[in-house]
Amino acid sequence: MAKEVRVLKCPFCKRGEIETVYFPSVLHKRKGTWGGYKPTFKRSADDMIVTSAKCPNCGKSGKEIQKSLKKESIREVSHDERLKRLQEAGLPTKIVSKKD
Repeated sequence: MAKEVRVLKCPFCKRGEIETVYFPSVLHKRKGTWGGYKPTFKRSADDMIVTSAKCPNCGKSGKEIQKSLKKESIREVSHDERLKRLQEAGLPTKIVSKKD
């Protein structure tokens, strides 16, 4: 995993600069432990952002900042937004069987 040091704005006050260590997402290929034909299976490691200090401006702790950054990265998309994106991309949103 390639390690990056990034400086981000505080998600709470938007003014304080926080130094973080960022590990990008990685896909690991593993062999099975069983004998005979051994297919590979894939395991992915999620993105990991570890904050190194608390916010100098608002004083929020590193754990609170890390939890907020993780919540922002895992954004739930509503059903209506998915349908809108599919329609804009020109993909069908209904499956219809035509009987002649």
